[in-house]
Amino acid sequence: MSVPRGTRAARLSLRVPAGLKDDVRRTVAALQKRGLRTSESELVELLVSDGLRASADQLDARLRDWRQAHLGGQS
Repeated sequence: MSVPRGTRAARLSLRVPAGLKDDVRRTVAALQKRGLRTSESELVELLVSDGLRASADQLDARLRDWRQAHLGGQS
């Protein structure tokens, strides 16, 4: 299900690494090949929404794990 653009209250702009953008684009292309109508924005909205359902403690642990795996422990 696509959410009409007019229903979004505000736009949030973020800077992300080019590799992450490439991953999102590849994932959307793969989903579209399977016949799922989606967009980069919709996929990111889904993933962010799901991620924010976690508690602060869960997000803290996940963020620490992610930093360790992707940034070598840098904050």
